[in-house]
Amino acid sequence: MVQYVKGDFSVKDLIVNFQCDVLGDEKRSFNNLSLLDNIQPSSLIYIQEKKYIEVALRSFASVVVFPLDFKGIVETFDGIESILKDKTLIFFYNPKFLFSKVSSLFKSRKPEYGVHPTVSSGSVFDSTTCEIGPYTVIGRDVKLGKDVIIGSNVNIGDNVIIGDNTVIFPSVTIYENCEIGKNCIIHANTVIGSDGFGYVNDKGINYKIEHLGKVVIENDVEIGSNSSVDRGTIGTTLIKKGSKIDNLVQIAHNTTIGSNSIVCSQVGIAGGATVGDNVILAGQVGVSDHCKVGNNVIVGAQAGLTPKNYPDNSFLLGTPAMNALDFKKSSAIFFRLPQLDKQLSQLQTTVENLSNTINNIVKKMSTSG
Repeated sequence: MVQYVKGDFSVKDLIVNFQCDVLGDEKRSFNNLSLLDNIQPSSLIYIQEKKYIEVALRSFASVVVFPLDFKGIVETFDGIESILKDKTLIFFYNPKFLFSKVSSLFKSRKPEYGVHPTVSSGSVFDSTTCEIGPYTVIGRDVKLGKDVIIGSNVNIGDNVIIGDNTVIFPSVTIYENCEIGKNCIIHANTVIGSDGFGYVNDKGINYKIEHLGKVVIENDVEIGSNSSVDRGTIGTTLIKKGSKIDNLVQIAHNTTIGSNSIVCSQVGIAGGATVGDNVILAGQVGVSDHCKVGNNVIVGAQAGLTPKNYPDNSFLLGTPAMNALDFKKSSAIFFRLPQLDKQLSQLQTTVENLSNTINNIVKKMSTSG
């Protein structure tokens, strides 16, 4: 299903598909990846801040990826000629992006074609085009694309569609009528298409509203483990292409999440909310029902979005969520409240004393008159 690849890769193999500048031997090889806090020999690393240049150049790494605009600094680094005997330096506009592409060399998701004999299926599949793991249960009229990988103990309902190259990890449940696009990854124990939290109260009793809709997940979406995406009450819960959903996220019925958005862990999105394209919802953000979040919005951790429209390009903090600058100003006042309260009490005492003094003067003037 998922295999870790061991072997040597050369810089030349790496840069063939990217426009990089290189200092040093293009034939130099590396056999693993490292981060700055634990650099291993013969590894590839990347940096994005100038303060780490010396650390990277003096490290055990065989290959270092720098931002393009670091090239002038690195080329004039003291002892660079000696360093280039043991290292190859790559300059690329986005080092972390290049690092992510390299990481795919070390992890393969190519299917081991075949349907395990313990699989229970109401649908017929070509075992030469997909991999289905042990004890998985598949309903009727399910359609699987080419090179789909389905792990063990997965439960897939009737009329589900799963696109090419999608990976479904163990113990995922996909309810009936849901659609998952191409190149998606659904991690373990996540539930797609469960009923939403919809009830109506009549005379003190809560009655369930049946959810008749579905979930549609477009291409290139990844959903972490232990998350839940509820089906629409009537209509569709939609996650658009390229969006990434973290672990432990709740997406309620009839929600729409735009393209290339990031939803971090423990976010809860209530029913009927709309989240735009290229949005970042940081950890533990709460989004109220029927809230509309524009495109390119960033919402800071633990913020609470109320049922209103938030315009494009906003940066939001706090509960209720507000413009980040306004929040910072409000926070500054909030943390000064004890001091301001003390000053106000002192001012009230001063005013009372002054008032008493004036009243006494007035009384004396009246008596003497």
